[in-house]
This record gives sequence, structure tokens and C-alpha cells, in this order.
Amino acid sequence: MGVPMRAHFTKLLDAWKGEVRQSLSQAGDEDDLEDRDRKRRRISEIGKALQRIQNEEYGWCDSCGTAIGLRRLEALPTEELCLDCRELARQKEMRIG
Repeated sequence: MGVPMRAHFTKLLDAWKGEVRQSLSQAGDEDDLEDRDRKRRRISEIGKALQRIQNEEYGWCDSCGTAIGLRRLEALPTEELCLDCRELARQKEMRIG
């Protein structure tokens, strides 16, 4: 992934992280603990994606090493697995759970 695309995803992820943080800080009594925990996990996932961009590892599947694909990253910017590996993980999860 070239410098312009890394910059694009950094900007996208930074904006998303800011939105989630703002939402978390504005959480009222109506937000349950599960919702707040989900927001904290999302912030962590975004941070990991930003770190992968810095390490020039962003956009590559953590499992098999193939490119994830820009369209998939646009839809799921924190994605760590390609479609095939994600599907294998889901199937494995369904067998276990």
C-alpha cells in the first residue's frame, strides 16, 4: 500500500476514533456497560489498525499474508483478515461454539 492510501486510511481511522471517543465521553445513564465496553474495544481495534499502518503491515491478512483489498478495507477499516481467512475463522467458531 502506497503512501497516499496509508494517509487516506490514517485520516479515516483517526476521524472514526475521534467519533467513538466523543460518543463514549457523552455516554449517559441510558448507555449500558456492554455498549461502553463495545466502544472501548472499537477504540482499541482502531489503535491496532493505526499501528499496522505505521508498521506498513496494514492491508495484509494477519493469517495468510495476502492483500485484504481496498474495498473491504473501506467497508471494514479495522479488518485484519482476508475474506477467505475470515470465513474459515467463522466456520471454526461455529463448530466450537
